[in-house]
Amino acid sequence: MTTNVFDRLARQAATDSRWSATIPGYAIVYLDDGPFDKILLTQPITTLFAGCIQRIDAWKTWLRDPNRLMANIPVADAGIAICMIDMRSSSVVFEHNQEITLPDARFAGTGAWPAHGCWGKNKDARRSVESAKLADRLSGGSVKYVDFASGATNLPDSEDYASIKQNFSTKGMVMYFQNPGHVALPEAVANDPVIAQAADQIAKGEIKLTAPSPAAMNEWTAEDVARLHNVLAEYFPAS
Repeated sequence: MTTNVFDRLARQAATDSRWSATIPGYAIVYLDDGPFDKILLTQPITTLFAGCIQRIDAWKTWLRDPNRLMANIPVADAGIAICMIDMRSSSVVFEHNQEITLPDARFAGTGAWPAHGCWGKNKDARRSVESAKLADRLSGGSVKYVDFASGATNLPDSEDYASIKQNFSTKGMVMYFQNPGHVALPEAVANDPVIAQAADQIAKGEIKLTAPSPAAMNEWTAEDVARLHNVLAEYFPAS
């Protein structure tokens, strides 16, 4: 349930805002527009993430921390995709586990291919994410973006990852595989033992919410990690 797009020509980055968990063969439970985004703005770098929400939170917490230490860099392993862009030059300074890599664009997540198709015609990152939401039922919610040229963004001034589970329990939705409709999670929990069990496991952390991306599950090599650490040392030096 993810669509990430970086458009070098338009100097924009955009993502959808859906987090989800899949009950194999049964349903998808998801949260749109929660208090936690897949895009992080830390001047002069914008970073797009896909994969496990807990891994993403660890990276976002480290990147934001003015007292960060290089020795405390989160582990880079299967389960996360990263694309880091220098907004001044609109250039990718680091990337790993992207679905599609082009000279002028990057695409990640389950909605990467429909977004790529739209971008090929319109060259517009935000429009590409909106298009992917129509073609890929695994992408949804508001489109979050950063425009490098103007500095415009709809990212919040602060986030509240700690409340994501509470938001999920009250505002989450269920999409059954055998039913095209969408059911409010509290209603589904009250009427469906399978969903009730899944919701309880998510609350306990036994099932993790994700921004699904097949490429995010690729392993990191020692060379990949070294490249990332070199970029972090340059743009996010230890205090």
